[in-house]
Amino acid sequence: MYPGCGPGWSQRMVERVRRGGHFGRLGEIAGLLVDTMIRHEMTDYDRLLRINGSGHGLTREEARMVVAAEVRDTAAAWRQGSPEADQAYAEFRRAVAKRRQKTGRRKDNPGVIANENADVATFLEGWLARQTVQKADERASV
Repeated sequence: MYPGCGPGWSQRMVERVRRGGHFGRLGEIAGLLVDTMIRHEMTDYDRLLRINGSGHGLTREEARMVVAAEVRDTAAAWRQGSPEADQAYAEFRRAVAKRRQKTGRRKDNPGVIANENADVATFLEGWLARQTVQKADERASV
């Protein structure tokens, strides 16, 4: 979902998701984790919280407002070339929604969310493998 993030970042995000403690749709979880990682590791957010040196810096909300544009811009750059722009992914998501409607199950049902997340993970795993092969082919032809 964030192909522009660089090799080290993507692996760290996967490891963070696998640690657990997160509930919700895979895309939502990924978005929150990416924003958090960018905010803490690529901006002055933590320094802003301690700005006075005595631990009495900006509030979390104030510090988040200061770095919000940087976080948003970085996440947007990382999304370039993501599956959301892929027609096959859009068709896959429509099929998942249709299947949910057909069975009459609610979107917020934990069983439904778990099954859909597993399906999305499987689809994205294949998508990433195809992207890796495509990039390798592009490098070989240069």
